[in-house]
Amino acid sequence: MYFYHQLGKHQSLSADVLGTYIHTKGAYYEGEGEPYQYQVDGKTYSLIAEAIYENRLKPFTFSAGTNLNWKYMDNQYLGDVVSENGIRSLGIYGFAQIKGSLGQFKEGTSRLTYVAGFGLSNQSYRQGDEEFSFWLCRPKLTLAYSLTSSFQIRLGSELSQHISQIAMISDTRIRKNSMEWTVGNPSLKPSSRYENWVVFSFSKPRINTDFTLNYRINRHCDLAKYTRTENDQFLYSQTNQPHCNMLYLTNDTRFDIIPDHLIFSVNAGIYRFFNKGDEYSYCYTAYNYGGTLQGYWGKWTVMLYADNGWNFMEGENIGHNPPSLATSASYHIGDFDFTLYMHNPFMAHPKSYSAEIVNALLRKQVRGYDNSGGNLLRIGVAWNINRGKEYRKIQRNINNEERETGILK
Repeated sequence: MYFYHQLGKHQSLSADVLGTYIHTKGAYYEGEGEPYQYQVDGKTYSLIAEAIYENRLKPFTFSAGTNLNWKYMDNQYLGDVVSENGIRSLGIYGFAQIKGSLGQFKEGTSRLTYVAGFGLSNQSYRQGDEEFSFWLCRPKLTLAYSLTSSFQIRLGSELSQHISQIAMISDTRIRKNSMEWTVGNPSLKPSSRYENWVVFSFSKPRINTDFTLNYRINRHCDLAKYTRTENDQFLYSQTNQPHCNMLYLTNDTRFDIIPDHLIFSVNAGIYRFFNKGDEYSYCYTAYNYGGTLQGYWGKWTVMLYADNGWNFMEGENIGHNPPSLATSASYHIGDFDFTLYMHNPFMAHPKSYSAEIVNALLRKQVRGYDNSGGNLLRIGVAWNINRGKEYRKIQRNINNEERETGILK
């Protein structure tokens, strides 16, 4: 549900409420060594509500708001896993900020724009006898200064809250195979994320390019922890450990080869990961890049896309998403759009993912292949059946959703 009300010429009030119910049933069987199987029956209830007040004053715009996120998860495991998790969580966030601009060029664009704000959040959990409350002050500042009408520098700093997968705070323990187990940790807590960035932008009628330098600091974050028992069982869990930081430099460039007809876009980045755990320290460098070529001729639209995948390191896990290649052609006629799409052509069995664990006690490599993702050919037809009167639209941006069930896998 969404509500919007205009308070005079300069003020407005908006609010929205989202309620969800998720019912999940699952079964797991693993036959390595002696058979191991269990079933899970889960129910998740959640309520997300927020309200925002805005006042467009002459020197700046003032806005303030609050957000509430309540969730209850009840997951029952039967079979070789006997556990029932009743987890209650409540998140509350309030903020106030101002945004405005100073100075102008002859073209009417602002020379300096700014956003300054402050927020306070609280995240609490309760599960059986375990409960905790996490408070965090969250300042935010962004500045954008235009040296000329074509060249701009943007910089910012923001402190936010990061919540790990809720399933990992359950008190459940499940077996992955004859030697590996996943163990929840009820004492796991949220962490703070400190983001700092600077962006250099250059814009001309036929070319736009952005260089971004970002340093992300995750302090006391949730990282993997492996332990080995006396009978050679390896237990995977998560605990709050020193940090998991990322420094990266990226470039996004768009070039209009033929304005309004042929556009080439390319992105590239160098990523450096710093992982500091209680018992380990790792650094990793990744190079990620991709490009898109788009053409528009009358009723025809064609696209060609390629990238080298996404490589990263978090804790003691190195992940690789494989390269991707796609092309499409669309034809528009009347109220219809006909599309022909191909993904990973000339690849019968493309790799869908790969991962490597580099723990001192456990070395593991996993690869997955997806036959349906290779030589994929899709034909689509879209029909626009919009009819009737169109009333004034309300400008809104709502990104609230709830998909997490809290089931340990």
